[in-house]
Amino acid sequence: PEDRLRWQRAVEAEGTAQAVEVRMRRLDGAVIWGRFSVRGVLDADGQVAFYEGALEDVTDWKRAEEALRASEERFRALVQNASDMIAILADDGTIRYGSPSHERVLGIRPQDYQNPSILDFVHPEDRERIVEILARLVARPDEVITLECRIRHEDGSYRVLESTAANLLAHPAVAGIVLNSHDITDRKRAEERLLHDALHDELTDLPNRSFFMDRLRAAMAQAVHEEGPVG
Repeated sequence: PEDRLRWQRAVEAEGTAQAVEVRMRRLDGAVIWGRFSVRGVLDADGQVAFYEGALEDVTDWKRAEEALRASEERFRALVQNASDMIAILADDGTIRYGSPSHERVLGIRPQDYQNPSILDFVHPEDRERIVEILARLVARPDEVITLECRIRHEDGSYRVLESTAANLLAHPAVAGIVLNSHDITDRKRAEERLLHDALHDELTDLPNRSFFMDRLRAAMAQAVHEEGPVG
């Protein structure tokens, strides 16, 4: 009943209705999807006496379409609400997509995070390495690379991201290099602080004996490497 009025109005207005998709009830009570072209046959008074046309059962196609739509909606919901950042890059590093979580972590709105190059946001000291990684991914499509790099926040500071990069350029639904990233800035700062505390005096903040011995071993190793073993 919900679909009947729609195609009847089309027939009344145009005389025919082409490629109309409607739900139809079979004799056994099951509801199927049909696609048909129909026209109204008029009686002597100019009223529609009956309809005639061709009908095609498209139930399986409609179910597949609905399953695909549901899958796309689930994927979109996962990406839109994921805590990790998801970006899709062209093979030259141009940003084609940035998930909403970029705004939370980097202060960059998704609409502002498209079309510029990822290198525009990478710390200058990390850019050469990122260029090499992108080239490696393009050359080796089956490889997945885990990397760390510093990305500029909207406020001008840099956050340290740990990313997994995969080449999905050949995938028709993606057509890009996918970066799945999360912020490890706090963890990196904690590691650096622990290392600093281990090598510096707690009261004076001066290098301690451990720091001295570490540098001495490094200097001796360097001397051996440059001059060869003594004696």
